[in-house]
Amino acid sequence: QPIPGARGGPDRPDKPCPRAGGENLFDGRSAEGFRKRDKLFVKAGHLVVGELAETVQGWSDVEIEGEIIAEAGVKLQVGVRGEWVAKTNLTKGRHRIFVRAAGPFVEVLIDDKHLKLETSPPAEANGPFKLKVDGGVIRISELRARMPPK
Repeated sequence: QPIPGARGGPDRPDKPCPRAGGENLFDGRSAEGFRKRDKLFVKAGHLVVGELAETVQGWSDVEIEGEIIAEAGVKLQVGVRGEWVAKTNLTKGRHRIFVRAAGPFVEVLIDDKHLKLETSPPAEANGPFKLKVDGGVIRISELRARMPPK
């Protein structure tokens, strides 16, 4: 059953434009707001992720949206609320990511394609947003978090 107000998919083929607002999780200058890790650094206005990027802040309900650039084909896992919720293979190039955790719903889209759409209680009421990369490097050029609509 689709998440009410979900983007894309058969019930919402119009793929609405992203909502404005929220807070920048990456400012283009520093990795502040992310847990310190090997293979995580800022270069040329991008957050470069060679293994794992994990926010310091955690959320129970959140929408996270941004742009990631894969240097080559990589495997990507997405985590929210303290658990891994989706994984995919990314091709080289720019990709849009959208993650929404609201109540019992979790939704993950890459380039407006659903990777995860589920209705189950969260394992953890509050947890960080995470991206895990295997087989290469991604660069984050933009990442924003906001409260999901009611």
